[in-house]
Amino acid sequence: WLVDVPLFDTSKVTNMESMFYNCHYLNYSPQFVTSNVTNMKYMFYNCRDLTTLPKFVTSNVTDMSYMCQ
Repeated sequence: WLVDVPLFDTSKVTNMESMFYNCHYLNYSPQFVTSNVTNMKYMFYNCRDLTTLPKFVTSNVTDMSYMCQ
């Protein structure tokens, strides 16, 4: 059961689609480097215990549909 996520290097990541999809008990997300990310679709979808997110850089993101729901 994933509850929190350790910080790992995401500086070269471009696609975070469904990264934490259905992680129901996730309650923490670190501040990932997201400056190269273009897709965050479904990234935190159905993460019902997650109440806050850090401020991600989303200037290059073209799809954030259903990112949190």
